Amino acid sequence: MSIIDPPKSRFLFGLIVGAAIAATAVGLWETVASRKQKTLASSYVLEGYDFTGLRNKDNVWRGPEVGARINLANLLERNGSTLEKTIEQRPVMIANVSPSCGFCKTARDQMQYVQGQIALRNVRYYLVSFASPGTDSDFYKYCDTLKIGAPAFQWSKDAAPPREELSKMITPAHLLIDSDGTVLRVWPGTSNEQTVRDSMGRQIVSDVSVILDTLDARAIPPGTAQ
Repeated sequence: MSIIDPPKSRFLFGLIVGAAIAATAVGLWETVASRKQKTLASSYVLEGYDFTGLRNKDNVWRGPEVGARINLANLLERNGSTLEKTIEQRPVMIANVSPSCGFCKTARDQMQYVQGQIALRNVRYYLVSFASPGTDSDFYKYCDTLKIGAPAFQWSKDAAPPREELSKMITPAHLLIDSDGTVLRVWPGTSNEQTVRDSMGRQIVSDVSVILDTLDARAIPPGTAQ
């Protein structure tokens, strides 16, 4: 004989079933949420590239520090004009390349992608060489073979040798600089793998957008209504 009358028994049974369904729903939601977070995390990893390791201070080829200044008057186009007089009052991207670097031709698609994307933000793209005078004697012809369509500038043989962080910098490497030659960001290297190059290119473009947005925000006079 039951000590709980039928109506109460049915009521308790309903509570138990309801609780079980609720617990199952919560567990399912947590599982879905967890999977979604993992998926988003995976997507983030696939969509970006971490240049931190390549910029490690132990790497002598890492390129100059952010804030360093490059003497743009020492970078000459084939007609003798300087990069200093060529660029306008806006950041530009320079790509350090060399005829002796096989990776530069491999990275042509990466460079073309970066060039095309940053052009949408009115950022010009140039090829440069910081190699010792005479090392890249066919530098301009080599840049023509890359078919990037970007003006090329080589370190002048009449100038003092470039600083070590420039002369030893890996090729290819991308540097975003201000109009006075101040280094805003450096992205060294490339990869033999297409997917990695694509990821590097997207990361460079993304970083450039963040930097430009920050510079534009700082240029807004204080108190200006938005």
